[in-house]
Amino acid sequence: MTEPEQPWGPLREELARLGSDLREMLRLRWELARAELQADLASAKRLAIVLAIAAAMALTALPLLAVSVADALWQGVNVPLFTSLAVFAVLLLGGGSLAAWLAWRRFRSRLVALEQTLEELREDALWLREWTGRGEQVQPPAATGEQKGEGQSDADNQGGAAAGT
Repeated sequence: MTEPEQPWGPLREELARLGSDLREMLRLRWELARAELQADLASAKRLAIVLAIAAAMALTALPLLAVSVADALWQGVNVPLFTSLAVFAVLLLGGGSLAAWLAWRRFRSRLVALEQTLEELREDALWLREWTGRGEQVQPPAATGEQKGEGQSDADNQGGAAAGT
């Protein structure tokens, strides 16, 4: 006579394999998240270094430039010294603001911010819902479009055969 544990043996093996696969999947997702965060951190460090260098250069060179150009305008074009200094201050503030905004925009455009990890987790959740039977109502948009396309292709093939003859 067979032992009562034998019918459960294959099920236990499958559940053990499933658990192992899920642990491996989670480990890989964690590695992906860490890699994305490290890449974003490296990008943020580069941004900070460039902004610090730019700020140091601006703080040392631009006041000298503003004073020298304002003095040249004051002596050459007879513009009052206060007006020429104010014009250059506004230009420098605008240029600095533009440079900071462009650097921020470039940083944001290259920031991944766990985009791939979140997409993978969404796909995993969808797969788990389908696998457990709870996702039968949820159809991915691609699958719905393919089903419609298959029905249309039969009609198109019949019409295409008639049109081709």
